[in-house]
Amino acid sequence: MDSPPPVGGSATAPQELLDEPRGFPLDPRPAWSLPPGAAGRAENLAFAPDASFLAVVDTDAERVAIYERRGDALDYGDAPVGWIEGPLAEWRYPHDVDVSSDGRRLVVAHRLGRSVQVFRRIGDTPVRFAREPAWTLKGRASGLGYCDGARLVPPHEDLIATANLAEHRITFLRRSALGRDRWRRRPHATLEGEASGLSHPDGLAFSPSGDAMAVANHAAGTVTVYARSEGDTPYGPRPVATLGDGALACPHSLAFSRDGAHLAVTEAGGRFLTVFHRASGAGGHEWSREPVLRLDATPAHVRPADQEGGPKGVAFGDGFLAYCSPEAGVRLHRLTAAASASRP
Repeated sequence: MDSPPPVGGSATAPQELLDEPRGFPLDPRPAWSLPPGAAGRAENLAFAPDASFLAVVDTDAERVAIYERRGDALDYGDAPVGWIEGPLAEWRYPHDVDVSSDGRRLVVAHRLGRSVQVFRRIGDTPVRFAREPAWTLKGRASGLGYCDGARLVPPHEDLIATANLAEHRITFLRRSALGRDRWRRRPHATLEGEASGLSHPDGLAFSPSGDAMAVANHAAGTVTVYARSEGDTPYGPRPVATLGDGALACPHSLAFSRDGAHLAVTEAGGRFLTVFHRASGAGGHEWSREPVLRLDATPAHVRPADQEGGPKGVAFGDGFLAYCSPEAGVRLHRLTAAASASRP
């Protein structure tokens, strides 16, 4: 089925659930799931690039649980093989997690701790990460503030980008010459304020090639997309597209598909996981007017209110899409061949 025609950089949200996804077939039955509570208060999640393990942030227990894939099936078991937690990490409300392109490092953002930490992998079978961080950045000079999101910037991962909700700011940190696991203490660049299209940024994502950055604007009900830049900031300074038309209910997290052609966004204060389609041409920064998927990702008995209750974390793998929330647990859905993204 063909995708909707592109429009010049904006998209309006639908008024009702799409009964049949347009150009994005998704199996409605989860291929694997964890029930609510099994992963604690599931806030965010990330897969290893080869899908060999899954990391899930549990904000209540202040830890990240590691689930290891069992064989070739999309099965991550019913219990984690380990956690990153404990006093050495000095965590305060972990909120986001990212996995490096080689699967050897985890990046964790702390909302109340106003910090970012990097953890090294120390074991393969089972998958294990060091209890003590290889690097921690915090403090006033870092510019992190109310740190809700953190991502390694592809393709070279020489930058870490963080979303700072209260400060309306995206902060970019550059890798230090002292080693792969260290970043400079002061920001390399910042993108901030309403003039840049930011309104309480809650999450961010990058296309696999690194040519686009998407930001979930919690207060504005939009997603803003920025092109890679050669200017003072790595992306921006203005969005090349705005998605959602203000109708997304507290957008929380974002994920690009493996080919960069689709962008998924969750609504912490609503019911839906929404997927937009990126059209070709015009530099690749035109997007479909309507979403190609609008999935009710909230249990029927839940009535989201006060910016909570809806889906939180979202992540793509090769041929599947997963999301999580405290109310829904963790759910992984297969994509059909028509919607599955090829490896980057």
